[in-house]
Amino acid sequence: MGMQMGYHKSSAIQDALTWFEQRDMFSMQMQSLNRPRNLEQNADDELALLLYDAAPQNTTTSGGEVGQAQPAANESPWHSFFDKSDIIGFGRRSTLERAFDLGPRHFSSVPTPVRYSSTEDQFSILLDRYDREFCTYPITTDVDINPFRYRKETSRGSKHLLHAIIALACHHRDGYPVQNSPSIEFYQHKNQAVALYRAAMENPQIQAQSLSALDTLLALWCIDSIESALNPWRTHLSHAYALLELSGGIDVWSLSFRSQTQVTMLLWWDAVVALVSRRPCVMPYTYFEAVLQWESSQFWTFFELIGCPRELLVPLMQFAHLAGQFNRWSRGMNVTKAVIAQVEGNLRNYQPPGEDEDVDSRDEEKVQEARDTYHCCEAIRHSLLIYALRVFSDDDRYMDSSYMTARLKYLSRVSLDHVCSISPSSGTLKQLLFVILVAGAETNDDDHKDFIRGYCRRWFETFGYPMFTSVIEILEEVWTGRDVVGEDIWWGDVVDSRHHGGIDGDLVFCFG
Repeated sequence: MGMQMGYHKSSAIQDALTWFEQRDMFSMQMQSLNRPRNLEQNADDELALLLYDAAPQNTTTSGGEVGQAQPAANESPWHSFFDKSDIIGFGRRSTLERAFDLGPRHFSSVPTPVRYSSTEDQFSILLDRYDREFCTYPITTDVDINPFRYRKETSRGSKHLLHAIIALACHHRDGYPVQNSPSIEFYQHKNQAVALYRAAMENPQIQAQSLSALDTLLALWCIDSIESALNPWRTHLSHAYALLELSGGIDVWSLSFRSQTQVTMLLWWDAVVALVSRRPCVMPYTYFEAVLQWESSQFWTFFELIGCPRELLVPLMQFAHLAGQFNRWSRGMNVTKAVIAQVEGNLRNYQPPGEDEDVDSRDEEKVQEARDTYHCCEAIRHSLLIYALRVFSDDDRYMDSSYMTARLKYLSRVSLDHVCSISPSSGTLKQLLFVILVAGAETNDDDHKDFIRGYCRRWFETFGYPMFTSVIEILEEVWTGRDVVGEDIWWGDVVDSRHHGGIDGDLVFCFG
């Protein structure tokens, strides 16, 4: 740094003090142990101590042994500021004036800003944390083929994927205050990711990159989930379906274990969106049949990804596809009614894992894990029976509102009792938001309501996804309408009122 014309004294002070403030505090404390005693006792000006501590110290004696620190007089410009008499009788004006006269060239030891070779290098620590921790948030338990783990892909040069991951990592790193929106850094990387991804989609070579583009699409889905549970999810799903078909369809993507897990996540989100909105699924049922063939492999399971076993995911998917077809015109169709009755029968006859198994095991962790799985499955099963009763039933018995109310409250109690029985540390608990919505809307038990409030608050504070706060807002409206107004308000009516443009609006909820 050369001498500049018109260099001000105040600027020199600021440069020096800024550098001092950036030094490692531990190093300064160690240096203070080696200060000359006369400096400790006689120097009244703090700047004298700062200047001494900043000066390089020679911590060896002439004999090579470690001893009291001695100044290396000819090694640093710092020692041209003062001699021994200056230190003992330190005068503010004389020393500062000498510093001003020397100018900024004597502050050459101020560290220069770190220059990174790439964006990956700059955010390497944050990316490592993402792959160790943050990428496990959307799934039940971490698996080798985690569809949200991206580090290997970022090294291939996908900039839109890289910025999407950095945006997610910034969000999870910064915490989740309810009152505040995500950080500016989050939006900067999100906007870069969206712009780069859009440009990639316009590339004529997109067909060759369509499967790898799913990595970014899943990350962008999570980014949108951070901003709101209400989004154009069906549009996102249509785009994902187009990419999968562009790649060659089932015959191509089903050969990749990673693509199988990615499609499973998309199918799960598609099903939840369809169940909540009662609109048709975007993905064809043949896609679900394709992943069913591969799910039993040793690399991944439905339960590890979404917290739902295949025995319950099949009826859930069937309900999702039927929900968009079942309306007041199809209620009288015998074929539809027969299918729904068959699915309900399968749910009633379902035997969850662990119910009759011998729990005499020396591995306590496995015993507790098996019990949590049992409660999770039972909570899902009874919530699906509630859904069928609310959405599909035209049984004459349920024309009697008292009979229907009693049945709904019973199923709600059973489902929520199972949720409450799951260990708070279990990864399955976070996957039950749809269950909380369906079963929670039917309860009038204050303990269950308090549990649900705590559940939604806890998981929002853990992951920062507004879907948890959206569910409790919907449920509070349902409970208030029932308790204060005295009306039997259904969660579906509240959801429809919040969809932009009604049930046919572009913005819909996703609670999974």
